[in-house]
Amino acid sequence: MVTIREIANFCGVSTATVSKALNHGTDIGKATALRIRAAAQKLGYYPNSAALALKTRHSHNLGLLTLLRDQNGLLHDFVTLVINAFQAEAERNGYDVTFVSENIRGNTMTYLEHCRYRNFDGVALICANFFSDSVREFMQSDIPCVTVDCYQTKHYSIMTNNDQAYAALLDHVMRFGHRRIAFVGGRDSAIADIRFDCFLKACQARGIDLPKEYIHSAYYNDLISTAEATRQLLALPKPPTCIFYPDDFACMGGMQELRRHGLSIPRDMSVVGFDGIRLSQILQPRLTTYRQDMDAIGESAMRILRDAIEKPTISMPKQSYIPGELIVGETVARI
Repeated sequence: MVTIREIANFCGVSTATVSKALNHGTDIGKATALRIRAAAQKLGYYPNSAALALKTRHSHNLGLLTLLRDQNGLLHDFVTLVINAFQAEAERNGYDVTFVSENIRGNTMTYLEHCRYRNFDGVALICANFFSDSVREFMQSDIPCVTVDCYQTKHYSIMTNNDQAYAALLDHVMRFGHRRIAFVGGRDSAIADIRFDCFLKACQARGIDLPKEYIHSAYYNDLISTAEATRQLLALPKPPTCIFYPDDFACMGGMQELRRHGLSIPRDMSVVGFDGIRLSQILQPRLTTYRQDMDAIGESAMRILRDAIEKPTISMPKQSYIPGELIVGETVARI
């Protein structure tokens, strides 16, 4: 590894002059500074991250915590795109990103212990299991963090504007004449209760009656539990005419179950998804859904976390909402 002393010898200057040039000091000639920085690049010099952290008191390393019920959750479009956007924005701002785990070199430790061990400047909790004791312990710490899809934390949080989302979806299906509307919500997730409350408010504001038997739950991104919820709805003496599903991928489990019963979508049953993943628009028929702006969520989460780290005295909103977009597909029929 090239050192500052080697650059100094190469340029015929002192190590102090090299240090000033590399740190863009003002008390050094412009030509000299440019010559030294060019030499550093030619020699392959990189600042030592540990030394830089000691000097600036920042590691420029962020933790990323994504504890999911489904071990394949990172393959899901929403999770992947939010994380990709977060990481790209982090890199643009000079930060590295490291996944947080409870195992380091064979040693078990809590998420909080891992974060302190790695000396993260801050941590993003994206689609994490917010009911986990280890996650809850971390969220009570003083480490700057931002959460995605979690409400009322002591830290900053960001999510889609679910009030707008369900208002738009309900207005759409009601324009097609639907009034018997069932809701299959998420299960065992912090965002599930938020979305159900938003759906209820939208129904009440529009005079839609929601019988208890029309309300079911299923795991996010899970075909099996949504298929079971669909079977129960179809077994009712008076089934709904439209079913809202927790997410686009899970919706496919419901659609498969409808077809097993010989029902046509949307002629015999209308369905609505949530997320707006790419696969939803390849399905036949194309899914009517609400697209979350994954890029904006990931980028905004990073910017909020950066400000919490670099400008801790500036007051920022605890909760930020990102608008999405209604995607009108072919799965809602006029009745």
